[in-house]
Amino acid sequence: MRDMLDKFTAYIVYLISGCGAFLSALSIEWWQFISSLILGIAMLVINYRHKKEIERIARDKGVNIDEV
Repeated sequence: MRDMLDKFTAYIVYLISGCGAFLSALSIEWWQFISSLILGIAMLVINYRHKKEIERIARDKGVNIDEV
């Protein structure tokens, strides 16, 4: 069991080290691209969840929303 834990922690350390090496090599343009991509995806998910919640509230109150 101890050997398996050592392998797992070594894997995590190598993964974090690899991510750090990759991220430190990025230029400012790549940082801007990656951050805007992450923000865009996050806003898309938030918008989708908000729309579904509003539809649920409207359905509970008996309002019919017909969007095609």
